Amino acid sequence: MTVDTVDMPNDPRPVLWPRHWDRWLLWGVAFLFDLALVMRLWDLGRHPFPVFDEVYFPNNAKDYLDGKTVFDAHPPLGKYFIVVSILLFGRNETGYRFVTAVFGALIPVLVAGVMYRLTYRRGLALLAGGLVITDGLFLVESRYGLMNQFLVAFGFAAQIFLLAGLERQGWQRFGLLSCSGLMLGAAAAVKWNGLWFAFMFALLGVLVWAVAGYARLFWSLGGIMALLGLLKFTPLLAGVKVLGHPVWWILCLGLVTVAAICQWRPHWWSGYLPSLGILGEIRHLRWWHYALCFVFMPLLIYTVQWIPHLWLNPQAGIPVAHAPWVVFTKNFWQSFKLVHQAVLSVHTGSNLIVTDETPVHPYCSTSLRSLGQIWPALKEPLSKGIWASGAWSWPILGRPVGYFFKADGNTWTDVHGLGNPLLWWFSITAVVAMSVRGIRQFQAVPAYLLIGFAANFLPWLAVSRCIFIYHYLPSAAFAFMVLAFVVYGWLIHPRREWRFLGMSVVGAIILCQIYFLPIWLGLPLESAAFYARMWFRNQVPGLNWI
Repeated sequence: MTVDTVDMPNDPRPVLWPRHWDRWLLWGVAFLFDLALVMRLWDLGRHPFPVFDEVYFPNNAKDYLDGKTVFDAHPPLGKYFIVVSILLFGRNETGYRFVTAVFGALIPVLVAGVMYRLTYRRGLALLAGGLVITDGLFLVESRYGLMNQFLVAFGFAAQIFLLAGLERQGWQRFGLLSCSGLMLGAAAAVKWNGLWFAFMFALLGVLVWAVAGYARLFWSLGGIMALLGLLKFTPLLAGVKVLGHPVWWILCLGLVTVAAICQWRPHWWSGYLPSLGILGEIRHLRWWHYALCFVFMPLLIYTVQWIPHLWLNPQAGIPVAHAPWVVFTKNFWQSFKLVHQAVLSVHTGSNLIVTDETPVHPYCSTSLRSLGQIWPALKEPLSKGIWASGAWSWPILGRPVGYFFKADGNTWTDVHGLGNPLLWWFSITAVVAMSVRGIRQFQAVPAYLLIGFAANFLPWLAVSRCIFIYHYLPSAAFAFMVLAFVVYGWLIHPRREWRFLGMSVVGAIILCQIYFLPIWLGLPLESAAFYARMWFRNQVPGLNWI
């Protein structure tokens, strides 16, 4: 599509209305999809099933087909897609992995779509999608029967529907926002951390309402959170652990602070209202948009997707299949409650807490506690609270995951869940730089991308159990988009030096991709070539790629 005016890079989207489809954009995203799909489908059965967590998800899918009892620590939606893939291609590596590869190939297109909806800059959108293709962790996760590609795809599809809905009015707006809500629910129906996309949407609302000066709203929200936090000390809500968590009170304090600024210093933010672009439409949504599109629709798809699972897997002997409607409804909700209690107990089990005595898993992400190797006095305080979270090491590629390894003499075959190092390091540098710049100069697009990054990353800092680097994938996608925004500004800069810098960054990332492809695709390497790609072997505490 083309637009009448676009002011880049300072205000990327004072867009009027698109006039017609941009054929070059369509050819560009088609190329991105085809390239990504070829990389994911090439020699898909090279490594025999199962690889890494394929011991869970495709086997769960086969159990559904065989009518066997299934229990997994995640909701069932992702496994249903693998069921379809098995029905199409059979019980083999292609059947277990094909649908994941397709969803993985869609992610660069969806990332490009979100960026295009935000800026209506074709080159910037294609650059953002192209950076996703150069990443290794997205590639590895797409080539096996795993879940994370479904989650990311649904999360970014939800954003496209949101941005498209904000551009429309009436029933078109309602329909598109409803689709956005369904995609949010689908993300959470793959894994619970898909809820972080809903958290992102909530933070976007906070941003817009704060700029618009809705002080009364923030006073109300802050008061409700404070009241619920106090009720934690009563028998009524004593068992709800989240209400007593420090993060709860930090959010409460943040809402009250925003309310105070909106009421007593409205001029601090009111000048940013025109620069919100299409996001400013959020303040024009009616209450029923929020209730139906972003509460009812996500809950609807999340709840409905449990019906086949509970039909085949009665909880505590409570039948759901072939029951009259009244009995079905009662039994379904009882089973729904029981299965969620079981899943929650898996995620909160004390056996998942990482300590020196209990490493849990060799590829658990490293936390700041590793700094105790340098400064022993810090080991104890860094073993508690948010400092014990493994998420700290994700942006710098602290602890990748080994998915497959086979040695045949001096020839080694390895599949490593390792991101493109230069892409990740450039991206987190861009996130930090853009965050600092945002304090001095507000821009709607960087604010949107930084909120997406923060909403999908910061909640993990409250998790001290064993977590893995693939949980960073949604945040990584936003970090790549921030880098694309920065580099695109360089590429279109009038000065040759900046354009050269932009081309050098893109070129270095592509060369890095080519260098690491053998350990992403699992190609045979001499042992020396393998070690040459393991840049960190615990020489620096917290950085271990082996």
